[in-house]
Amino acid sequence: MIEIVVLGKVSNVMLNFIGSCVSEVVRVFDIDPRILRLILAESREKLEEFIEIPLAQPLSSISHLYVAGKPTVFVIASELYDKSETVVRGELLIALAHARLHGSEEYYAIKLPKGLQRMLSYGASEEAAMAALYLVASGVKGYEATRFVANRGYLVEMKEVHKLHLRITPEERVSWAYAEGSPQLQALLTLNTFKALANSLPIRDLDEELNELFEENLNIIPLEFRRNVEKALFAILPQEPQTTFDRIEACLEALNDVISMALL
Repeated sequence: MIEIVVLGKVSNVMLNFIGSCVSEVVRVFDIDPRILRLILAESREKLEEFIEIPLAQPLSSISHLYVAGKPTVFVIASELYDKSETVVRGELLIALAHARLHGSEEYYAIKLPKGLQRMLSYGASEEAAMAALYLVASGVKGYEATRFVANRGYLVEMKEVHKLHLRITPEERVSWAYAEGSPQLQALLTLNTFKALANSLPIRDLDEELNELFEENLNIIPLEFRRNVEKALFAILPQEPQTTFDRIEACLEALNDVISMALL
């Protein structure tokens, strides 16, 4: 049986919906339910009372981490009510794919590689270096999770999730405008955008609107950084055979100029 922890007041409708989705997907993805934990929290505040979340790994409304010896899926109920059932299912599918593919501590306690360690000696802060590593690693793992889910036929859910995640918000447009003339801020925004692009890459060609959103995100990146991002996306991520760690290391190398500008 899946270990389920409920924090605060969560409606029976939400509990039943999440529970039925998880039960179905665990079977399809061939996940041993005994090794999986599901934490369903009423709110982000309730979750933060229960567990300390690493600053370098901020959680979305449905996320996956490795906690206390188990792959753990976190669901924040209050942040799901304005999302469609298709999007919620899609986000659950991705989180459970991470549990299947990246369900051990080594995927979440990644040590700083030598390149980032060198940047520390040049004055970069360890917190900033870990944040950069998180963004690149999340992009790689998200790419693998989306590909895994899509290959099992959940294309509608994946398209809707990534359309939502790729739509540039008014706040993001303001951030890009504010960063104009500041290569360091542009580099930080580029790393965030790489993560979203990498996550959606396996299905970008399956939907015209999704492809347009993908291109819009790619084109908002300054040209001097776009070449690095394109190399990571198109030359590195699809290569086979590669382990997750091979992909992370190769993407860090491809994005080295962007990371250096962001940190130094």
